[in-house]
Formats: sequence, C-alpha cells, structure tokens
Amino acid sequence: MGTIALQLVMNSLVTGLVLAIMALGFHLAFRTLKVFHLAHGAVFVSGAYIYLLVFAAFPNLGGFIIGLVAAMIGAGLVAWTMNAVVYGR
Repeated sequence: MGTIALQLVMNSLVTGLVLAIMALGFHLAFRTLKVFHLAHGAVFVSGAYIYLLVFAAFPNLGGFIIGLVAAMIGAGLVAWTMNAVVYGR
C-alpha cells in the first residue's frame, strides 16, 4: 500500500512540474511579445515526439539517454527554425 501511495505522489509531482515549466514558458513568451501564441507548445511537443521515436528505435538505457539528448537538440532546432522563419523577418 505504501508503494502505491509513493508512486501516486511522485507521478503528481512530476506532472505538476511539467505543467509549471510549460506555464512559465507561456508566461515568458507572453510577457516579452505581448501576444499569446501556442508555438511554445509546438516546440514542447516536437521534443516529446523526437524522444519517442529515438527511444522506440533503441529501447534500452542507451536509448533513454540518447533520446533525451536528441529531444533537447531537436526541440532547440525547431525553436531556432521557428524564430528564424517567423520572427526573424
């Protein structure tokens, strides 16, 4: 019984922290640009999809680490491309 309660607490904490990171990102984007847009969410989701694709290709511990690195680099590239194409003009 104790392990189930601990798992629920940890899942709630992780979910809350992910939502807090997204909310802070939306806040920073809105505060600087004065326009609310959902492009930040698209970058967040692109990182998750990249991680899923890499982890499915390498489903061991190496795939976990490689997936995290690939997701960070891929999301950064998506954000940089979006900035260059949309906001750079």
